[in-house]
Amino acid sequence: MLSAFIVILLSVGVMGYVLYPLIFKREEKPSWTNSSSTVSYSLRELQRKKENIYLAIKELDFDYKMGKLSEGDYQQLRQQLKADATLILQQIDELEKNQYGESLEDQIEKEILAFRKKKKARSQIPASEVTLEVKCPNCHRLLAAQDKFCSECGTRVQFNCQNCGQTYMTTYKFCPNCGNKLVSSL
Repeated sequence: MLSAFIVILLSVGVMGYVLYPLIFKREEKPSWTNSSSTVSYSLRELQRKKENIYLAIKELDFDYKMGKLSEGDYQQLRQQLKADATLILQQIDELEKNQYGESLEDQIEKEILAFRKKKKARSQIPASEVTLEVKCPNCHRLLAAQDKFCSECGTRVQFNCQNCGQTYMTTYKFCPNCGNKLVSSL
């Protein structure tokens, strides 16, 4: 009887020793980490916590829809989880600012602003300054944008749209103003 008790006690102890790391996962910071890897470790840890909170909110919503929670409990738990998520998101932003010098949102905003400035600068170029490489369809001589006839062979290179009257080059297939299909009369 005593020997059976000792065998059972030893087997429970061995199983507990083997299963403990699998049941109670604990992520510790490696002792060899430096400051930049500590920041990235903290960032990963905060991202993991954020995902867990998002999952908890989804599960809470599901439980409420299934009728497992009262309205008061649902609202209280949801507000607490939202507050926790907000705190974690603020911590993530702060770590990103420390790591990158500015938050990712600020970097994105700067890129958008630069793109808009570039686009605005392109759209403000006067039409007279826009130079297109136009060649005569007959002799392939390079022409100026305002030329109506080729100075080399005399071929007409500009026509007017039958639909809207817009001037177009012979290389155009559709009117740039109204989209009408063009027929060049060479």
